[in-house]
Amino acid sequence: MHGQGKFLWANGSSYEGAWNDNVMHGFGCFKWADKRSFYGTYVCGKKEGFGVFEHADSSKYVGWWKCGRYHGKGYLESATGKKTECEFDMGRFRFGNGDIYDGSWADGEQHGYGILTMANGGCYHGNFDDGLKNGFGMLENSDGSKYVGYWKNDMEHGKGYLEDVVGNKRNVVFENGVEKVDLFDN
Repeated sequence: MHGQGKFLWANGSSYEGAWNDNVMHGFGCFKWADKRSFYGTYVCGKKEGFGVFEHADSSKYVGWWKCGRYHGKGYLESATGKKTECEFDMGRFRFGNGDIYDGSWADGEQHGYGILTMANGGCYHGNFDDGLKNGFGMLENSDGSKYVGYWKNDMEHGKGYLEDVVGNKRNVVFENGVEKVDLFDN
């Protein structure tokens, strides 16, 4: 195919737009069978330049692409319409507030292991689920104090320990971000 055209795959996905030698090349719209879509520019079959990637839940990334990946400035918009300015650079995601995320993604959200370096000087190393701290992780605050333990929906939740700036540790149990039990003092 060459020029403008539409192609429908057997799985229900489709592409309508510019083609060059049977490869998506130029402006077009790719729609996946699962209701995701990309409107933007392709170069040799890969997303390149400006485009909009919308997930099945209506959340989206609006911004720049390079070699099929987020690259440069843009914004994430949640399904509820909340917008977060961001910037991707060499595989790193830079939020509008200055925070930087290096790690795994799924459906446009931090998901799996990652490192979030915060503009305030803090740093979280650990697991994320749907963009929130979930599972095991360590938060080191800008003053050097730490929480090492479990998280649920972006809050400390479960067993862990707190370490102050001089290295004194004490075991703790949190429930939804509130310390519930001091197991013992160290």
